[in-house]
Amino acid sequence: MSSDNDRFGGGFLAGSIFGGITGGLLGAWIATKLSNRLTSEPQTDESDDPSTPQFRPPVFMGGSDLEMEDARQSLEDKISQLNSAIDQAREQLSEVNGNASD
Repeated sequence: MSSDNDRFGGGFLAGSIFGGITGGLLGAWIATKLSNRLTSEPQTDESDDPSTPQFRPPVFMGGSDLEMEDARQSLEDKISQLNSAIDQAREQLSEVNGNASD
């Protein structure tokens, strides 16, 4: 019976080590491919409509001040929109519950 336990423990340890190494190598390879693809793609504006969300890959290193300011402004706009939506939902819920603040 103890030989079965020894084989299970040894197999489990070998599988864990093999899986860890394989997963680490695969993750590193995918990360470099993804990073290379994101940094090498030129950004093109496919639509002039400002209401259409555009995907912009993140800047990992060395972003210019103008890009940082654009990102900050974009985040502030999104936060403002979220706060407005939260306020509207709060108003609607208080009216439904009969606790209108007006």
